Amino acid sequence: MLAERINASGAGLVFLGLGCPKQELWMLAHRGRINAVMLGVGAAFDLSAGTVSRAPVWMREHGLEWLHRLASEPRRLWRRYLVTNTLFVLMAARQLLGADHLAARNQPQGFFYGGLARQVDSQRVFCAGCAGQAQAVFDWIAT
Repeated sequence: MLAERINASGAGLVFLGLGCPKQELWMLAHRGRINAVMLGVGAAFDLSAGTVSRAPVWMREHGLEWLHRLASEPRRLWRRYLVTNTLFVLMAARQLLGADHLAARNQPQGFFYGGLARQVDSQRVFCAGCAGQAQAVFDWIAT
């Protein structure tokens, strides 16, 4: 089993580059079975390897890399940006405003669908979310 191999390796961090929502679902399915912090990094491996082109610097500086990716792969990404990210932003806003009691009912303490963060066996699991949207939310919360 993959979880046993990961645990036997002694890894403290597990980076998942499966894309959204596959990596978040994988982390959810393996919570409590992986003895490491899991990070969903989306397309980070593809970007680092140069197999996917980055947005021009001006787009990155203005937080528009998602728009470049959408224009590059519209058939694959339109639903993610229109549906998934909209739900993510709405749910994050509800949680930040204290209006979301769903997480407290059926999920482990601190669990947030879509990826912000959750507590698993006393370890913090962070999901990068879709195209860095979770990081943008973290940055917004920090300010």
